Amino acid sequence: MQYVIGAVTGLAIGCLLGYLKNLIVWSRYVKKAENNEYENETAQVYGRALASFVANIVILVIIYLLSKIVPVEWISYFLGGATGLVAVNIITAAARK
Repeated sequence: MQYVIGAVTGLAIGCLLGYLKNLIVWSRYVKKAENNEYENETAQVYGRALASFVANIVILVIIYLLSKIVPVEWISYFLGGATGLVAVNIITAAARK
């Protein structure tokens, strides 16, 4: 049961942090891209993709550090968090298209 609670808790944290990351990194770009306000779109996409990659690593480190505080099995918590992060990235990317 400890593994299930850890996975569900990690999934919730991963989804929340992933949604916040996508909101911060991509929302302004999507609004401006819809209005064709970007002149050099390729540079914007590469820059934001790099920022998204760095944010993913930071989020995984945060989830790992939180796993030391939360009284659940750390590996299921970490895997649930990573799964939530990936799921939110896929869902928000699909919603943009």
